[in-house]
Amino acid sequence: DRILGALRGVNAPDPARPLHERTLQIARAALEADAARGWNLLAVVLLAQAIGIVAVILTHRRQPRVSWPAAIALLLLIAAQAVFWTWTFPANQATANWTTMTDNWELLRWHWELSHLGGAVCQFGAMAVLVLAVLRRR
Repeated sequence: DRILGALRGVNAPDPARPLHERTLQIARAALEADAARGWNLLAVVLLAQAIGIVAVILTHRRQPRVSWPAAIALLLLIAAQAVFWTWTFPANQATANWTTMTDNWELLRWHWELSHLGGAVCQFGAMAVLVLAVLRRR
């Protein structure tokens, strides 16, 4: 129809355009829902990690060679969460989990990338000092 309309000099509207736009809206909404689905379940793992570290601290409280590295691991876990809630989560919120662009998306992306690096360094450090604590057990 559009080709025939253009040939006749009439710009015929595309009757399927509203359908295409609605399909794109539905697809975008599904993508937004899927983009963040399941990540909140990681809280269970982080809670188990924190409980495990606290258990090590309490059960080895008379062995500072074990309890101090475990306490440092707990502080690093808390630091990783502080990094996430200060930089990662706000960037995810501002961009609807990276399904929309904001005017400052490049700065948000930079903060997001650095926050993942910082969180990973904190988590790696926590694991390293926990290994040290295990090796220092009597």
